[in-house]
Amino acid sequence: MSAQASLWLWRLLALLPAAVGVLWAAGVAHFRQYALSQQEWLVIVAFACSAHVLVQRMVQPMPMPKLQPGVNPANVALLAAAIFGALAGIAGGLFDFVVETWVPSAHPLPLRALWHAACVFAASYAFLLRRLYSPQPRGAARR
Repeated sequence: MSAQASLWLWRLLALLPAAVGVLWAAGVAHFRQYALSQQEWLVIVAFACSAHVLVQRMVQPMPMPKLQPGVNPANVALLAAAIFGALAGIAGGLFDFVVETWVPSAHPLPLRALWHAACVFAASYAFLLRRLYSPQPRGAARR
């Protein structure tokens, strides 16, 4: 893969958590039998884009720990994202269990918990992979 394609994919990884957030909101609305209007879709997408811009510009990222030689950053990101996804599945399942008394859903609780887990897994994997992987070595001159 060329350096230009690698840089393009690295930049795309920055947008994936916001896109997953939009999909998560759409899934939650679907589970609660709520049809989103065009204006509501616009608000959700605008919120995701503005949150992405604010996070990119205002949050100073902490330096990531140095990985041991021979450690694949994708495997580290995969393991951490799996842990975050499992915790989100449990928390989302508990939250959906409590909300079920007020807003019933036709979908089973394990499916909704799996949706929360899958969305958090995808967003955190993209976020962590971007943090751990650099498209070019630090200090390398750009052409």
